[in-house]
Amino acid sequence: MERKNNQLILGGILLFYLFLGILLWPRYKYVINADGLSYISIAKKNLAGLWSEAVNGYWSPLYSWLLLPFLLFIKNSLQAARLLNLFLSSLLLYGFYLNASLFHLSSFLIFFLLVFLFPLAYYFTFSMITPDLLVATLLLFYFYFLLNPAYPHSSRRGSLAGVLGSLTYLAKSYNFFFFLFHFPLMNFLISKLNKGRSSKQKLKRHFVTGMIVFLLLSGLWITAISFKYKKFTISTTMARAWTLVAPTARGEPLRWIGLYPPPNSTALSAWEDPSSLPLDIWNPFSSHFYFIHFLANIFKNLANLFEIMASHSIFYLLILMAFLALTFYYFFKKHPSSPLLLFSLVSFFLYPAGFLLLYVVERYIWIEFLWLILFTGCLFSQLMKRFIQAKIIIFFLFLFILASYSLEPLHYLISDYERVTEYGTSGQKIYQISEILKTKFDLKGNVASNDRWNESLFLCYYLGCRYFGQIKEDISVGELKAELEKYKIKYFFLWGTGQDEEKLRLLTTRLVEFPGVRLKVLKIKR
Repeated sequence: MERKNNQLILGGILLFYLFLGILLWPRYKYVINADGLSYISIAKKNLAGLWSEAVNGYWSPLYSWLLLPFLLFIKNSLQAARLLNLFLSSLLLYGFYLNASLFHLSSFLIFFLLVFLFPLAYYFTFSMITPDLLVATLLLFYFYFLLNPAYPHSSRRGSLAGVLGSLTYLAKSYNFFFFLFHFPLMNFLISKLNKGRSSKQKLKRHFVTGMIVFLLLSGLWITAISFKYKKFTISTTMARAWTLVAPTARGEPLRWIGLYPPPNSTALSAWEDPSSLPLDIWNPFSSHFYFIHFLANIFKNLANLFEIMASHSIFYLLILMAFLALTFYYFFKKHPSSPLLLFSLVSFFLYPAGFLLLYVVERYIWIEFLWLILFTGCLFSQLMKRFIQAKIIIFFLFLFILASYSLEPLHYLISDYERVTEYGTSGQKIYQISEILKTKFDLKGNVASNDRWNESLFLCYYLGCRYFGQIKEDISVGELKAELEKYKIKYFFLWGTGQDEEKLRLLTTRLVEFPGVRLKVLKIKR
């Protein structure tokens, strides 16, 4: 009866979440990001039957595949992606509920955990179009099946873990390597803590089955991209990320290499497949300087990780230390819950470890925020059981800490969502400029710019133009003319004033100016 009531409460929470999300959905219609445009473009290629162009070694395919039915029925591609995100975040809430149930939290606590998770889930949904929400959702289900006490005794959980592991890889290539570390480690730890011989035999079968399923399903996509790039390829993302942290790195190549053509005839820009961009190959063990740089980068990323977690909640370190203490206390007391707490901590620390070698971005570690909220629920559940007399005070402290997790997401959702570029330009302003250029000047064709790569890309998306990137900073007038002719550039977005304007004076005519964003739109003379 209690389980039925819990399911009814959960169903009500999810329906209310979706209802409120649908009401919020139009508010964020101008939020736009470069990665999202690549996933949308790849999804459209799948719809058009351009299979070879849709196979991409940089952008993992699962998000674009899931986007297909939404694009069929919703004309606005950005809104279609946000609606997909809304459904994914409702699944994320369900996955969170399943994991919370493993900790034997009361229905009362789980209700408040889910309600206070709303702002964070909406932030994941509306802040950007990215598969990181999909990754966090899949990881919750993967952890639920793997860390469940029933795992050693179930005949299907090994294969389910393998399926979910391969899906996380298809959502984001980093998870291929995470699964290869995490799944064997978890099976080893579970085996060590299970004393029955029959259970150990079953665990071996689960491990073998899970690995076979994972490698077979992942292998299908690895085969496809390996054929496209004519070499064995798990992903081209890691090689490029490694380039960006080289001692000689100059930042994102698309900002300094000059004009660069899109990879195919239907691509919006070179960002649709950055695999062909120049790579700065380096080996941290080739010199003392490189090795010191490598170590320094790890420490810098570790500091950045702490900063990200602290911005999520000022109580994160306190919660983590308390949960660590509880885990060790239960482990030495041989408490029945100790394996779950230990496995959860290992998962929490292991997931961001690989990013420390490259760089840490907040959205890469969204799953860590969810773990912390689960740890918070577990800690306060134990406190309420142990100190019954102070139950009300502990409960209000619990709500206070939960509220701290909502501050950053609410700040974004209420006031910061309009700022879609590093220059503070609002998404609505970019859309309005594109409408003027479309209706008054019928602007179409190949476009280049001198700066503001993201804003130029977003304008080209709305206009249906193809963006060839930024010109080099030190380019001569002769080289500039040759590049504009080579790529048949028809229009130029000139941001700001200075040398670039002087170089373009004889090559262009001015169409229109937008002083508010310091943009002049120029037409190339022929």
